[in-house]
Amino acid sequence: MSKTKTNAVDYLTIAEALSLLATHTENKKLRVHTLEGTGFGMMGCDMDLTQIKRELNESFERDVNNIRLSGPNMRGMQHGVAYLTAKENWLFLETKKDLVDAMFAKKGLK
Repeated sequence: MSKTKTNAVDYLTIAEALSLLATHTENKKLRVHTLEGTGFGMMGCDMDLTQIKRELNESFERDVNNIRLSGPNMRGMQHGVAYLTAKENWLFLETKKDLVDAMFAKKGLK
């Protein structure tokens, strides 16, 4: 599959998604807080940034439309990037509000 950008404005490239993430250091590793929907609600955990990069690449390889800006509810929880996992679940990544707001403005979204 081609890694070219589609025309839908809420889709993100891997580089765009990574540029929005809020990382923190834990045990000398960069990590990102994540949220994933389960049958009973949302479950959160911290993931290594290297694992997230790998999964973003795998998700993008399956379909260039698998990485997106989150909707208003998840953005309100500071998890403004989502990608479709191999298990067909959306994983939401913690982001920096000002950068997500700027991306929305750049793409003409509200």
